[in-house]
Amino acid sequence: MVDIAQVLGTPPRPPAPERLTQEDSARLRGRLVADGCGLDAGAEGDKTLAELRELYEPYVNALASRLLMPLPAWSIDEGTDDNWRTSAWEDER
Repeated sequence: MVDIAQVLGTPPRPPAPERLTQEDSARLRGRLVADGCGLDAGAEGDKTLAELRELYEPYVNALASRLLMPLPAWSIDEGTDDNWRTSAWEDER
């Protein structure tokens, strides 16, 4: 993301408002734990996630704005297909 942002001359810009609400964070944490991902609980886990997000999210946010591609929500409703699982030609098989 950093390289692409640099090539396009897009400086990093943190998302405003905050994209990951406490509710979404709790939902994400629950899904990760349910899928067997080890995750620190509490403030330490939140701090680690925030540090990781600071590495890339300002660049992703700036690119999304530059390319007119809104960032998706952090979580999706159960039963919703990911967009990479479908295509306009899928029904033609």
